[in-house]
Amino acid sequence: MTTPSRPDVIVVGSGSGGGVVASRLSEDPALRVLLLEAGPDFPDLGSVPDAVLHCRLGSGVNELDWDYLDRGARSALPRGRLVGGSSSVNSTFALRGQPEDYDAWAALGAPSWTWDECLPYFRKLETDEDYGVRAYHGSSGPIHVRRHPLDDFQQAVLEACLEAGHPRLDDLNEPGGIGAGPLPRNLDAEDRRQSVLITYLAQARQRPNLEILGGALVDTLLITAGRATGVRLASGEEIVGGRVVLAAGAYNSPQLLQRSGIGPREFLAAAGIDVVQELPGVGRHLLDHASTLVALDTGRKAPSGFIPIGPSCKLRTRGGLAVDDVKFTFVFGELFAMPGLSGLYVEVSNCTSEGEVRVRSREPEAEPHIAHRFFSDPADLDRALGGTLAAIEVARVMADSMRCEQLLPDAQIARDPEAVRQHILDFHATDYHPCGTCKMGAESDPLAVVDDHCRLRGIDNLYIADASVMPTVPRCNINVPTMMVGERVADYVRAEL
Repeated sequence: MTTPSRPDVIVVGSGSGGGVVASRLSEDPALRVLLLEAGPDFPDLGSVPDAVLHCRLGSGVNELDWDYLDRGARSALPRGRLVGGSSSVNSTFALRGQPEDYDAWAALGAPSWTWDECLPYFRKLETDEDYGVRAYHGSSGPIHVRRHPLDDFQQAVLEACLEAGHPRLDDLNEPGGIGAGPLPRNLDAEDRRQSVLITYLAQARQRPNLEILGGALVDTLLITAGRATGVRLASGEEIVGGRVVLAAGAYNSPQLLQRSGIGPREFLAAAGIDVVQELPGVGRHLLDHASTLVALDTGRKAPSGFIPIGPSCKLRTRGGLAVDDVKFTFVFGELFAMPGLSGLYVEVSNCTSEGEVRVRSREPEAEPHIAHRFFSDPADLDRALGGTLAAIEVARVMADSMRCEQLLPDAQIARDPEAVRQHILDFHATDYHPCGTCKMGAESDPLAVVDDHCRLRGIDNLYIADASVMPTVPRCNINVPTMMVGERVADYVRAEL
């Protein structure tokens, strides 16, 4: 494996955060940037597998996955192991969340992350084909966002939402918006998934100062006298550079830090790892969206080839909330390889239950211990119940107007809120949006891992640029917010070079 001589920046992980950082930093021809990815690279469009280029399934491509599990929740945790990371294998929900999400980050000790300061970066990364002229959207960014016209069936689902009392919302990314409307998706005019692989990195590859190395699993960070100086690969090769940006994701970033001796003392001791820098928050504060499904027999299968998704409905489960805390989306079961289980996919958008990620072994290929602990905060179960009951009401309208039969939970359970609550406990999973395991925060916060410029506490020249830095999980699928994090960290790093 050949590597550039002493890169100015080494980026570990090529997903929604790291791929953006590497692309943006390489715009400066004076900077030498090395991007490392554990999985394979597909260096031209013709080599990209169809399952990566197009969204045929919901989340995950089996042969390009880390194969992680949350054994306590009995849940697979698909994560992309290829250049582009999970942006290359996701469901293409192009949502941002609400301004309140980012203002909360600022209030929790990351003052540079208010909505007003994040919005320019959301605009910078996107070309919204429908609403690019609006002040809160972008019209010239690398990520194309579209809302497909609703077919007759999807339109009938939308009408059922409206009949059940939800307002119409044509742009689900409208700040403060509540209601039902078509789903914005990061797909171009040819319905190609707008991953970091075929957008940011495809544009950056021709630059001679950017080197992308696939199949380069990082074992540990090199730390000398409190300063990050490079990385050691699983092969044993050491690469020395100027600064290191860690962007391996909410499961792998904390695990890599812990393997390097950075994290909670008790986590490291259990794995036989010496402490280099004690940081109690590394791997703690794992956040995600819990989800469940109101399954329906719609009398139809998903179209072959491209599978439509939506409409979606954002709602408040109780009075007094400024914005939504739940959303549900119509999905065909074929999207998740579950034919016959189409229905309303319910997501708790404002989850506060916390789990953890901890290293099991010094071996770089070892799977980390991942425990989400869904519903450990009872408020999340209350939100899930409110969202599921709202989805059941829409299903009842669909049963009358569209001859749909509700399968799960069955009609008897659906009439009893406490039975529905138990159904959710028995039938829930991750919504594939892990974050928070290396959270931003004030110096006074003992669990804050990075400051509000995403610099690691106690180790110089080391940044984190992925969803692990999020102190709360936004009310949305987190692919687009993670790209926004990458855009911002690229500017922070550039300012300090």
